Amino acid sequence: MFPYSGGFTAHMDYMLKTIEISSICVKEKKFLISTDTHNNNLLEKSIKRIGLLNPPYLYFDAIKQYYSIVCGYRRIAACIACGWKKISAYVIAADTKEPEIFLLGLYDNLAHRILNPLELAHATTKLLTYFSEETVIRDYLPLMGLPPTHKTLEHLRALAGLEAEIQNAVANGTLAGAIAVKLAQRDIADQRAFMALLAQVHLSTGKQEEVFSYCSDISVRDNVSYQEIFNAPPIREILNQGKLNRTQKGDQLRSCLRKMRFPQLTQRENIFAQKLKKLRLPSGVQLAAPPFFEGRTFCLRVEFQDTQELEDKATHVLRLIKNNSFNDVLEVC
Repeated sequence: MFPYSGGFTAHMDYMLKTIEISSICVKEKKFLISTDTHNNNLLEKSIKRIGLLNPPYLYFDAIKQYYSIVCGYRRIAACIACGWKKISAYVIAADTKEPEIFLLGLYDNLAHRILNPLELAHATTKLLTYFSEETVIRDYLPLMGLPPTHKTLEHLRALAGLEAEIQNAVANGTLAGAIAVKLAQRDIADQRAFMALLAQVHLSTGKQEEVFSYCSDISVRDNVSYQEIFNAPPIREILNQGKLNRTQKGDQLRSCLRKMRFPQLTQRENIFAQKLKKLRLPSGVQLAAPPFFEGRTFCLRVEFQDTQELEDKATHVLRLIKNNSFNDVLEVC
């Protein structure tokens, strides 16, 4: 049933029983994997209308004298919201080993959905309490769709070790999982500063990557913390502008950080843009500088619908070349 080592059997005994909900400890999170923050309204409506089609799995803790939820946390929460006092549930045999119980919950999740980065991190750290690193890397990382490497394992550990606020941001989509993994490599002060920044601006996943990259590079280059970067007057001015919405602030912030990261490049870009504007190329004609202004190879792009339009635009460009109007633009490189 499960790919594991350690002498476990592949068969698990369980029995369908009617259980008093009051005997279930809903606060027990030992086997919880899901970080689903969505409400249960649809599930509650379904249960009210047609009942509990897929019974949850429970394990009775003989020492604590209550049932632990193995899988089906949301279903049980929905039943409680519906006012149920009893539910049907599969009760796992008392002699079942804890690693087997956890694997049942893991497989239940993997069978019907893709785990988010935080769930993968939590699942991995729990697997490490039962199995060796080598076993987790070899058997379980591929099972969860992850590369079977030590680097992957360390990233997941770092993600699981982030503060609750950051983990919640990953769970609700505010912070991209890939950025959270990188953020875990920073110190606590930088982590908190970055999260405080995200609370003031809206950035897509791609823009989060860009902003994080700029911050990391500036921090290393200037030996400053993230908070010192965000305290720079140009950035404070952007964040304090009441007329801008969070998306507009995010765009201006990204542009400002890029200037801070590449001051010479952005200066040359601005000079080139000003000179290009003075050149007054015809509509549909675009002149692009060499990438990063390195080298002397420019690119001229002409849009046209017929030969006459092409001739007119070519004539205009040739006229600019003959009167040396192009020279001023080309001197930027």
